[in-house]
Amino acid sequence: MIYGTERVLREDASVEIEFKSLAWDDYTFQLKAFDMDFVDFINSTDGLLVGGAVTFGSRSYLKNTGMRLDLPLELWPKIIKPIIFYGVSYRVWKDETYLYLDKLKEVMKYIFSNKKILFAVRNDGTKEFLEQLLGYSIPQIFIIPDPALFVPTKECFHPEIVEGKKNVILSLNNEDMERRYNVPFGERIESDEKITNIINDPKLSLPEKRKTVLLAELASSLEKIVYKYDINLILCPHYLDDLEMNFQFFRACKPVFAHQKLLSTSLLKLNQTQYFYDLYKQVDMSISMRVHSMSPSIGLNTPMLALTSQGRMTEFMDNIDLQENYVDIFSTDFKSQFEIRFDKILNSLSGTKQLFSEKVELMRRDIRCFNKMAFSLLDSAKN
Repeated sequence: MIYGTERVLREDASVEIEFKSLAWDDYTFQLKAFDMDFVDFINSTDGLLVGGAVTFGSRSYLKNTGMRLDLPLELWPKIIKPIIFYGVSYRVWKDETYLYLDKLKEVMKYIFSNKKILFAVRNDGTKEFLEQLLGYSIPQIFIIPDPALFVPTKECFHPEIVEGKKNVILSLNNEDMERRYNVPFGERIESDEKITNIINDPKLSLPEKRKTVLLAELASSLEKIVYKYDINLILCPHYLDDLEMNFQFFRACKPVFAHQKLLSTSLLKLNQTQYFYDLYKQVDMSISMRVHSMSPSIGLNTPMLALTSQGRMTEFMDNIDLQENYVDIFSTDFKSQFEIRFDKILNSLSGTKQLFSEKVELMRRDIRCFNKMAFSLLDSAKN
């Protein structure tokens, strides 16, 4: 999101832009504080751009505002420069109590009444989520495409790619495991003894059962698909949580398949983002369980099948009319739907590339319109 945001703003600006980055993690882990020094730094620039990470989430440490920009409310009026929220999003699970909702309501009331603040959320249902959470319609919320669609890449050598084979990325997601997989089992259309034994295992919690069944079905399908199409399958963790799920996926596979047909990338730092996503650009296809495996694939015109586990993923895909490019991991016929849609995409790679290109062009127009408003606000503040 950071690199995509900077790219489109630079492309659309009439003057050169200098970005002075502040890392979210420095504040999340309390290496820095949202205090008057933060305010003074913002006032030394032309404006504050808020983006690059989940902004709205129920977290115990967000005591001042209930959101990731946890600047105490009394300090907000001291920021004299424009503030632009750029494609911010949420990650809140069904039936999860939103902590510090009273604080969030206070700061959002200030934000929506301030003419120096421009507020744009990602096109993944965040606007609807906020309106429902806050309890009223909010016309001041703009919707823009995920800036990660426009992530730039730098071409380099990727030893994971095998010449002469179809190279496919598999990005698993183990983040928020206890909530993500805490979904009741429906009547399964497909099942076998292995799946039945997992479901009936009293030692496993519901989230563990759900995830274990998913990995068993995914391993079974991919073993068949990989041999059928002579695929080089590349596991691509995006964060530390994913390493555990990668290991669990290995264990779900037959030993000969895991040893001979699977590779894995390593984790990289933020400043290596453009090299990381160059791998996505060079492979033939991606299987994406993470938002930022899914949307960059679309932006890079890499044919992609999303494995959705959240409403914000399906909202994003439905909003851009790509219903045939995702499968709900909790559907009773997940295994068969995964195989059907994977086959369809792999056998129409050029058509999918063209489709993605058309979608991205439309979304680039949308974000260009918002950029004009952002530049207008910044210019008016200077005058």
